[in-house]
Amino acid sequence: MPVVSISLPDELVQEMDAAIAAEDYRGRSEYLRAAVRHFLQDRTKLGGDHVHGSITVVYGHGSEVRVSDVRHAFHDVVLSLMHTHCEPETCMDVLIVGGPAQRIEELHRTLERMREVQRARLVPIA
Repeated sequence: MPVVSISLPDELVQEMDAAIAAEDYRGRSEYLRAAVRHFLQDRTKLGGDHVHGSITVVYGHGSEVRVSDVRHAFHDVVLSLMHTHCEPETCMDVLIVGGPAQRIEELHRTLERMREVQRARLVPIA
């Protein structure tokens, strides 16, 4: 089995280790294998030419400008936005999206790859 090396922020490693202990995984490798499988299952291609749904984005307070810049770059598919402060240091946006499936997937991938974004979850409506 190949060995893969990754870099993670300290707080993410701490959260992962706590989840490993709480959920009785045998170690980081087993946990990450399960996480990658789950991630890949969620990556199924959107069906159809036109899709509606939501993208929930969680990110640190102070990163609003970067997230907003991405949102504006995808103004053609972002139909509506709700912004809230979950904690003093955490913001959450819920984007209502609609348009070409490829464009919505591109927006989702862009958000989830951002260093500032802690979570980006696309929920398509079929």
